[in-house]
Amino acid sequence: FISSVLVFILPYSKLTSVFLDKIIQLTIEVYYTQVTEQLTKEIQLLKSISEQISSNEKVIQILEKNKSFDQLDTEEISLLMEQAELYEQILEASSFVDTVNILSISGNYLFSKGNIYNDFVLSDRPWYQEDYLNQKNSSIITDIHTNFTTSRDTISIVSFIYTDDQKEILGAAILDIYIDDILNYLKSNFDAGLLEPTIIPNTYDPNHLEYGSSFNDYYLKCAKNILHNGNNILFAFNKDSIKENPIIKPISIYTKTTIAIVGVALSISLIIIIRIAFFKPTLVSIDKLKHLLDTFDDNNTPLNYMDEFDQLEVISMTLGKCFDNKIQSLIYHDALTGMPNRKKMMYICKTLIQDQQPFALVFIDLNKFKKINDIYGHTIGDQFLITFSNIIQNILGDRGELVRYSGDEFVIIYKDFTNDTEFIEFYNQKILPHFTKPISLQEDIHVSIEFSAGVAVYPRDGIEIEDLINKSDFMMYTSKSDSIPYKLLFFNQDIYKNMIYVETLKNQLKFAILNNELTLYYQPIFNQHESIAKAEALIRFNSKILGFIPPSTFIPYAEETRNIIPIGYWIIDEVCKFIKEHTIPIPIGINVSPIQLLEPDFFQRTKNILDIYHINPNQIYFEITESVLLDESETVSLNIHKLRELGISIALDDFGTGYASFNYLKKYKLDILKLDKFFTANPSKEDYEIIQYLKKISHLLNMEVVIEGVETIEQFNNLKKIECDFFQGYYFSKPLTPHNFLELLCM
Repeated sequence: FISSVLVFILPYSKLTSVFLDKIIQLTIEVYYTQVTEQLTKEIQLLKSISEQISSNEKVIQILEKNKSFDQLDTEEISLLMEQAELYEQILEASSFVDTVNILSISGNYLFSKGNIYNDFVLSDRPWYQEDYLNQKNSSIITDIHTNFTTSRDTISIVSFIYTDDQKEILGAAILDIYIDDILNYLKSNFDAGLLEPTIIPNTYDPNHLEYGSSFNDYYLKCAKNILHNGNNILFAFNKDSIKENPIIKPISIYTKTTIAIVGVALSISLIIIIRIAFFKPTLVSIDKLKHLLDTFDDNNTPLNYMDEFDQLEVISMTLGKCFDNKIQSLIYHDALTGMPNRKKMMYICKTLIQDQQPFALVFIDLNKFKKINDIYGHTIGDQFLITFSNIIQNILGDRGELVRYSGDEFVIIYKDFTNDTEFIEFYNQKILPHFTKPISLQEDIHVSIEFSAGVAVYPRDGIEIEDLINKSDFMMYTSKSDSIPYKLLFFNQDIYKNMIYVETLKNQLKFAILNNELTLYYQPIFNQHESIAKAEALIRFNSKILGFIPPSTFIPYAEETRNIIPIGYWIIDEVCKFIKEHTIPIPIGINVSPIQLLEPDFFQRTKNILDIYHINPNQIYFEITESVLLDESETVSLNIHKLRELGISIALDDFGTGYASFNYLKKYKLDILKLDKFFTANPSKEDYEIIQYLKKISHLLNMEVVIEGVETIEQFNNLKKIECDFFQGYYFSKPLTPHNFLELLCM
């Protein structure tokens, strides 16, 4: 009996091993492709950053001026460290690099992690090669070496810094990547099992390492020259750990169990043949295999009209196909809902595009899924998704496919699309009626299923799958923002262009300082004698890609992305430098975002900038908006208190357009009240009386008053009669470039 079982099981065991190996190879291949692409992108980004540092004008000026360590002063050290800090903020998203190193070759000094090291000789570094100095226009990646400050194995991205005429080498921008950080990144991102990555020296020939080659129970895969310095990374995937993966292990058990059943059934048949008769027991065994086949095969393979040997052959082939179908189902279908997943969606769309068949991609987001999960638990949440999936797929029938895209997001692939009107009719008459009443999930749980939808049509709205997904996804979020359930929006080019513009603007703001795209203008503020008494610094953004962008457009997005924080410190730095270089005799106002004042270290960083330039605090004042006061944050209150204690005046800008009351003015003890141009736009007698009363109340609170929007001599004369303190507007001057402002100031 045992021999008979082995006769049938051993060949099928080999087949099981082949199936399992294919699954493991697919898992490894997907991970390897994704992680090597991501690593390549990250290395390219780091090279780009190092090249930007090497072309930074401030860094070049300091290194060019200070040929030796002894020539550096405290101010220049602080400026250089500040530039390094700006780039380190960008590097926060990097998995490998957190520190910018700036080296002076002539001075043999190095800035690293807020410290300065003397006697750092470039030619003594283990990675140094004379040929590196000839690569002026691109960065290089060094061989593995021991890091100067941490003694860890490291590779470095190096961009050399030259004078503006490219004739003299000044230094280098160095980004250090620790080898153990790369290897830990690769290991931690592989969830399917154990991975042991290793750096292979560039002297080692990896050509014999083929995919799936085995060494001590490991699958081996080699990424050649992925670090762009000749070094290779060897990926060693542990076979046993992948086989024990919670997803793959059930497939293995399922396959082995099925084979065991087949083997036992065939063995019993063989024994009966030997002991009793030949044909009759064979027919009984075939009947059992037919029953087994019915369990796995949904296609009801016809066997009744075949002889016994043909039936055995068909059963063997069909069972093999069943295993293949099971694997295909795991790869291409969502485990919870049974609907096609992203991979299947890509395949379906690709086929339709190849056949040039018009279709609509409908991106759907369920509006209350998180709330249902929180209230009823994840089991009911899962039932919610399953119920929605079944309803939609039943409605679609042969008209399309429902894909579970991710979480509570689904995509309908609506085939044979003809026009918008026809689809809207299908959507309104076939889909929506199923969601007018709550859906029963359990006997005592009934919920409404609400969703938002966006549509992109092939080929009208795009010919690439990713493009169609992005556009339908964008329209879905646009629909969702309107807070109208079941709203369906077709792709709109104008809305999409605006979205692309906004996203491009947000991205450009990240590099506005590095690209020297920000400038400051100065608008003078006059007293009653028409003499310049103050000035306001106003930022301008002239993007190399988008052109000039007004502050009212880009500042809200700078605040949304928090890029306003480095931009705000840049403004303070530029104003202080301007005051020092030109000995400005009047205070200059700087607009400060509420987000900056919420930073716990805002006061200290501001003080540090004043100390660097030796600026008296009363030479600047900060302008804040009413929203800062309304927030009533303890951090904001503490920052304002410390700033005033230091000697920096605080002005409340645009008063009269919001909800701030004199109660807030009294509470925060501000110094300057700036009345919005709303009061002077079309002034009446009542407007001037309001201004006069506001002035009197402000004076009672020891606040100066600045009137904005003064554009005519009539306005100025009327305001002067009621003895306003200061005036700002186009009647006196528009915002001026630093050069023109200095000329006006000296007149």
